[in-house]
Amino acid sequence: MQHCRLCRLEKKLVKKSHIYPDFLYKDLYDKNHKIIKVSTDEIIKKNPKISRASSGVYEGNLLCSDCESKIISGNYETYLADIISGKNKNIKCTQEISGEVQTIKIDNLDYKRFKNFFLSILFRADICSFEEFNDVNLGPYHEKIRKIVYENLTTTDLEFQLNIFKLDKKSEFNQLIVQPFKSKLETETCYSFLLKDYLIIINFKENKTSKLMKENRLKQSGQIVIPIIPKSTEKKFILTYMDLI
Repeated sequence: MQHCRLCRLEKKLVKKSHIYPDFLYKDLYDKNHKIIKVSTDEIIKKNPKISRASSGVYEGNLLCSDCESKIISGNYETYLADIISGKNKNIKCTQEISGEVQTIKIDNLDYKRFKNFFLSILFRADICSFEEFNDVNLGPYHEKIRKIVYENLTTTDLEFQLNIFKLDKKSEFNQLIVQPFKSKLETETCYSFLLKDYLIIINFKENKTSKLMKENRLKQSGQIVIPIIPKSTEKKFILTYMDLI
């Protein structure tokens, strides 16, 4: 028996805990059932070195079956999967255009479950021992995020501010899985995920850059506005958040 990293109880741990949920990979497999993976060190290169994995990232002896199946999968991942698949009929989604800026406005989200899903990915990346997740080090925030995920706690708009950007349909990045990357905006910590067609950004505290995205961040009302990044500017935008330029 070992201690589960989420509930902290001594239990039998599952042999395979996934870092990213399986449904994110659904449309990313090639004809040989391989996923394209690129590290942040390679993505800046003209001809990046890629790997082709047979499945997502799993690691054993991290979580107990209750935390894996009931909290992570049952509470958070199922909710997101139903939104993406269109099964959740409560979600209202509208596309808007203001000048050259295109956005997708989503209403009626479950603020806690939606936000804590992304925090759960950060938590899992933090406890994963694989080298590709070495950039994730939550430090003093680890325990706070663990409790938020385990108890599905509510945080304010300013705590772990969540912004999402959609990639252009012709993006060169939308078939990639890139591990979470950490950057500093002014003096504050920021983590980003490049997942499928979206760039997810979590600012731990308010800063000058995050203030510019204030109107778009997830709000406790259950609304988020997702700007679409034009293909002409996406590379500079993404690499800036990776601290690679």
